[in-house]
Amino acid sequence: MTNKITTTKQNIKEMILKDSEITKILLNGKENNYENVKGLVGRKIFNYINDDCCATSSYIRISYDVDYIPSKYEEMATRGTIIVQVVGFCNPCEDNYNSYIDILSEKILEDVLKTFKPTEYRNVSEPIECNSIRRKIIFTIE
Repeated sequence: MTNKITTTKQNIKEMILKDSEITKILLNGKENNYENVKGLVGRKIFNYINDDCCATSSYIRISYDVDYIPSKYEEMATRGTIIVQVVGFCNPCEDNYNSYIDILSEKILEDVLKTFKPTEYRNVSEPIECNSIRRKIIFTIE
């Protein structure tokens, strides 16, 4: 079973890194080449859910994780969770972070639907620190 979790996490990472619209936003205007995109992993893209919002500067972070849940069709189903959020200090009146969060979550959800063909999915908004939001995409693969 652990192999399915590992494979799904790898597929989520590849799905995010292959989408040039997502990486362009995460790179903040840097050249969207292989080296810069690869450098996003561990800096702005994390393969675990991290709720720590403490940082000296603000940026958008994508965290994801995969686990098993009981299923009505099989013994266990795979559930993926992807969180898009602002980390650090932000002023939503001056920056477009909330609209970037929305754009990224919609684009990621489109990619999830194409890549995984989930039986269930949600894209929900949650309030976080600094009067901002984060988006949580949750999907189930049977």
